[in-house]
Amino acid sequence: MRQYVVVACSAAVALAVNIAMDLSTDVPMLLRWAVVIGIAMVVTVLLSRWTAERTQRASAAPGESPEPLS
Repeated sequence: MRQYVVVACSAAVALAVNIAMDLSTDVPMLLRWAVVIGIAMVVTVLLSRWTAERTQRASAAPGESPEPLS
């Protein structure tokens, strides 16, 4: 289920950034989409790491510290 949330948030960020850049700048569409895809990829990586860390902490036994992600 968490993969769907990450993908939906990344798509929403991409759409919002694209609309904001379209309305506020005269950047060509290809360059605009390159920027949007880069930002969406950063959001995807950050949300994936955050949800993985939360899942790992939740599955750790009480009193034990979870191992760091590699």
